[in-house]
Amino acid sequence: MLIITACPDCGTAAEITDRFTLPSTDGPVPHLVLACAAGHHFRMPADMLPANPRFVGGFIDLRQRAQHDRLAPSPGAK
Repeated sequence: MLIITACPDCGTAAEITDRFTLPSTDGPVPHLVLACAAGHHFRMPADMLPANPRFVGGFIDLRQRAQHDRLAPSPGAK
């Protein structure tokens, strides 16, 4: 299942690409990996995830979408 949330750095759409757990003195800490459409990549504790991720049923290639958005003409441009 594809999970989309906001990038912690720029707010652009970001996909959760992996989940893993790291040990700590207080017990295991769940972590996740985010890949943003603008090219940012994060490995962070899951509790730092921005609120309300969106669950998307289909496949979205965020890098392709970001490339399209960069190349698309501005509204009103001739």
